[in-house]
Amino acid sequence: MNDLYPGQVFTYQSRKTEQASRVIICSLENHPEFGNIAHISVEGVALRNPREKDKVTDIIYHMPFDETALRESLVELEATRQVLPDFQEGYATWKEAADSGHAGVFNVSVADAVDFIEQSMR
Repeated sequence: MNDLYPGQVFTYQSRKTEQASRVIICSLENHPEFGNIAHISVEGVALRNPREKDKVTDIIYHMPFDETALRESLVELEATRQVLPDFQEGYATWKEAADSGHAGVFNVSVADAVDFIEQSMR
């Protein structure tokens, strides 16, 4: 797989119930502590929140990923977008926490990270 660029939309090794889900590359950076990071959004998920039984969240706006771990989940470049999901607020919150030593990056598969997010909603 070649270089990653903001706006790229990839298929990935998703959870079995979310095969139409896609990863969107939103931003790339080299962080002094974490190295090469890809900031992604994941669309087409179905996260259930037990506090809102009738509501399903279908997008995760920001997830910071170790670039190597992310690449292991990506399958195929499907498209390129000019307009990115609204990831900036999540990125800003993460950046402040990461720079002060209180946040990290995902270094597991995207599917496992989505599972983690869903578990944390409970």
